Amino acid sequence: MFNLYTCKKTDSIRTVLSKIDKNKEGFLVVCNNGIVDSIVTDGDIRRGLLSGFSLDDCVIKFSNSKFDYLTIASKFEHACELFALSKNKFLPILDSKNLLVNIITRQQFNDFMLNDNDFNINENFVKLNSPKTIETISNRPWGFYISTFLSPHCQAKILTIFPASETSLQYHKNREEHWVVVKGNGAVIKDNKMHEVKTGDYIYIQKEEKHRLINNSNSNFIISEIQIGSYFGEDDIVRMEDKYGRI
Repeated sequence: MFNLYTCKKTDSIRTVLSKIDKNKEGFLVVCNNGIVDSIVTDGDIRRGLLSGFSLDDCVIKFSNSKFDYLTIASKFEHACELFALSKNKFLPILDSKNLLVNIITRQQFNDFMLNDNDFNINENFVKLNSPKTIETISNRPWGFYISTFLSPHCQAKILTIFPASETSLQYHKNREEHWVVVKGNGAVIKDNKMHEVKTGDYIYIQKEEKHRLINNSNSNFIISEIQIGSYFGEDDIVRMEDKYGRI
């Protein structure tokens, strides 16, 4: 279960680097017959090589024997406390004999809890390798958006509409949208009625309600958007009008 996330004390740096490259998490837990001895990260390896170690040296020479961990009795509050420390990108989970029983990364912890799950130390976190928290900017003719969270029941986005730009007049079949103006002034069209909006205003868009965002100012118009529904793909956009020719 943990083969890609563990190594032996006698493994070489070369072997450890190969495993870290495969697991793509940047760390390994160093074990001796299942008992956790220390941890090693790609940063530890870089520092070791810079200080004169070779690729054939054993990992135990520079692995970290002082590390934070969870136990099978740990509660949600303890996990939050440890992940609040910037140094902890992951935490081994140990039993009373220091045997490794689980591993959880900060990303897995965030995704698991944000998907409305009850914290369970026995969850197979290793399988949770598809992040739902997203931080990639998607550009559009009117500006750009970044999707910050996606789950089966909602999606969160930040939209930035550039000056003299506007979204298409559109509606959605599978989701409603809740907007809060984060910065700037602009206008919203809801079912052919225009409403002037400013920082702090809230706008509710029902399913199948025609809507458009317009930036009629000289600075960026920024919206925080929460989508609630059954499907959040971009192909749920039905465009009625679009100044950029996307119909």
